[in-house]
Amino acid sequence: MSDHDDPLQQMAADQAETARETQVDDLLAGLRQLKISEFLLSTISTIASISYGKLESGDLVEAKLGIDTLRALLPLLDGHIEEGIRKDLTNAVANLGLAYVEVSASTTS
Repeated sequence: MSDHDDPLQQMAADQAETARETQVDDLLAGLRQLKISEFLLSTISTIASISYGKLESGDLVEAKLGIDTLRALLPLLDGHIEEGIRKDLTNAVANLGLAYVEVSASTTS
């Protein structure tokens, strides 16, 4: 008797497929409800964290790419997030820029 002839295995396979389809449907529904501004805010926060890590490890090329990306993305959130959060992010980007300059100067000295 092959696996395809076993009704219990076929039922289990069907249930697993239905569960996967439900998970995909739930994921798509969640993505449809996600606001771009929330996703962008999360992305900016992640890039800032990674950029700090790149600076700490001395990877100036990657840190600069992160800082430039933050500078490009941050203005897109104007009017879509609370002013206090925007100011905090602006300060974080400025601090990253200053730290980059300091690290760059110390590696070229």
